Amino acid sequence: MVRTIPADQLNRDSAAFKNLQKSYIGDGLIDAEVKKYFGDQLEIADWLWATQYVQAQAMKKAIIAHRLNAPHCMGTLFWQLNDCWPGASWSVLDYYQNQKLAFAEIQKWFSPVIAVFKEKEDYYSVTLHSDQDFSGLLLITAHNEETGEMIKTDAVAFSINALETKPAWNFPIKKFKKKMDLSKIRFEIIIKTNDGEDVFYDQFLMRKLKIDEIY
Repeated sequence: MVRTIPADQLNRDSAAFKNLQKSYIGDGLIDAEVKKYFGDQLEIADWLWATQYVQAQAMKKAIIAHRLNAPHCMGTLFWQLNDCWPGASWSVLDYYQNQKLAFAEIQKWFSPVIAVFKEKEDYYSVTLHSDQDFSGLLLITAHNEETGEMIKTDAVAFSINALETKPAWNFPIKKFKKKMDLSKIRFEIIIKTNDGEDVFYDQFLMRKLKIDEIY
C-alpha cells in the first residue's frame, strides 16, 4: 500500500486514500459487509484484509449458486481478474499481481467436483455438484475446535453424473447439542478419488472468524 499512498496519508480519511475509490457509492456497501463479520472498529490494515474476505465470500456464494443450478445456469463470468491501476475494485489480482483472498476461493469453487456444506434449522448437510462423471469418497469430520477432539466422522462413497447436483449427507443438529457448545465445532469436508487422491477440501467454523485468522 505504501507504494501507492504515502505513509503519512495511509488512513481512510486522507485525500489520497479517497481518490482511489471510484465507485459512485463509495465504501458504504463494503463497510456494511465488513461490519457483519468483524465489526466497525478496525485499523486500516485489518480493514483492508476484511474487505478482501467479504469479497471472497461474495464470489463463493455466487459461484455456488450458479453451479448448483446447472443446467439452468451453465457458467459464471466473473468481474474481474486483474487491475490496470491500484485501487478498490472487484479484481482478484491487484495492480501488482498479488493474489487477493478471493483468488484461492474462486479456484476452490471452480473445482470439477465440489461439496457444499450448509447449516439449516434442524440439521447440517452436504450437497455435491460435478462438471464430470465422478466416483469417489466424501469425508465429513467434526472436531472440537478448542481441544482438537474428533467428535464425529462419516465416509460416504458416491457416484455423480456430469452436471448433476445431489444431496450426499445430513445430520441432526440436536445430536451435536447433546455433546458440546455448537460454536466450538469445526467441520472438515474432503472429496477423494477412489485411488485416495484429494480433489476438494473445505472447512466450516460454527463461529465468526477473528480478523487475524484471515491473514
